[in-house]
Amino acid sequence: LEEAYGAQVSQIAATLAEHFERGCDDSRAVRYRQQAAAQALERYAYQEAIGHLTRGLALLQTLPETCARARHELALQTALGPALLARHGAAALVVEQAYVRMWELCQHVGEPSQRSAALLGLGGCHIVRGRLQTARALLRHALRCAPGAPTTADHGQAHVMLGSIAF
Repeated sequence: LEEAYGAQVSQIAATLAEHFERGCDDSRAVRYRQQAAAQALERYAYQEAIGHLTRGLALLQTLPETCARARHELALQTALGPALLARHGAAALVVEQAYVRMWELCQHVGEPSQRSAALLGLGGCHIVRGRLQTARALLRHALRCAPGAPTTADHGQAHVMLGSIAF
């Protein structure tokens, strides 16, 4: 199936994920779960995407602990946070847990933009819960992590969120 679909293999990513999972090729199954989740997110099918991402994360745990696995887990968590946020809202514990795990992974293998995104997600959770001091500290830290010039989207979003707290 992989060869037959060639460049359009992402169209059958969910099917391939299932086949590789049943065939105990967890590494390839995780890759196709991630592709299937990306397709679901494009259709705003958050519950479907969450299913693929959580299954992919579970399969990752069967693989040896390496830097590559941590990077792959970070990629899955980066997609999972916003999907959970859209499905459950910023106050949901599961959303906070996803961003906490994303932040933990960022400490080891994350890029500045991923660190910033994790902190913005956590900051949003704390704002909604009324934990404004914690949110302020997280968002200020996000400003220090925001890559590039002060014109990046993460930088602007952090300022907007800080402005909301100040208001």
